[in-house]
Amino acid sequence: MNYGLVKLRLASGVELTVRGGVMENPADISVEPVVNTDGSVDGTVTAMGYRGKFTLAARTIDGTPVDVGALLRLQQTSVTFISEAEHSLRSYSGVSFHGDPEVDVMTGELTGIMFTARGRLVTTL
Repeated sequence: MNYGLVKLRLASGVELTVRGGVMENPADISVEPVVNTDGSVDGTVTAMGYRGKFTLAARTIDGTPVDVGALLRLQQTSVTFISEAEHSLRSYSGVSFHGDPEVDVMTGELTGIMFTARGRLVTTL
């Protein structure tokens, strides 16, 4: 998803500015092909949860640095990505954040944050 201005709203109501977009895995499973000894093909299904990654502005609109440690400590929370140009909300429940965040001091981008969620709902504004 990369449709103009996108914000990340945490369950607390705090909104963070997304830079460069959001990449999401809209299926909560992964299927790997398996070839049987008779040549027939099956698949092995693995539950993965809904996953995604995003880039944030390293500072909030008022200039406060994003508390990355606090963000990573959020477990089983809810988040919503608000896309103004697409007129949609992507809401995730049961979210846990993970990753190895980095800040590019030249551009102010915060990268390396990923999430896994139990539920996903896309709605139109």
